[in-house]
Amino acid sequence: MRSLRASYILLFVLAFFSVLFQLASAAPVTELEKRDVYSPPVLYPIGLIYLRKGLIATSLILADGFDIMLGRTEVTVPWGFEGDNYSVVLMGDSANWS
Repeated sequence: MRSLRASYILLFVLAFFSVLFQLASAAPVTELEKRDVYSPPVLYPIGLIYLRKGLIATSLILADGFDIMLGRTEVTVPWGFEGDNYSVVLMGDSANWS
């Protein structure tokens, strides 16, 4: 009998703290922390796309001289490249690849 009562008390305590935790985690935040946002200007909006195999850049340029501010450009990857581990590389304003 005593063990059953202890189980009910433990169950009640766990349920109580579970409800409190849910209420605390769902409480709205009154004020968001202010953040610094940095959006540098694009100085040279002309892009270059080439094919890369593993860690080696190939000499195959897929697109060149397009405006990166347009957000997209279409390229055609030629047939005849065997293997895998190829990447399409975009060179833009910062001169680093992605």
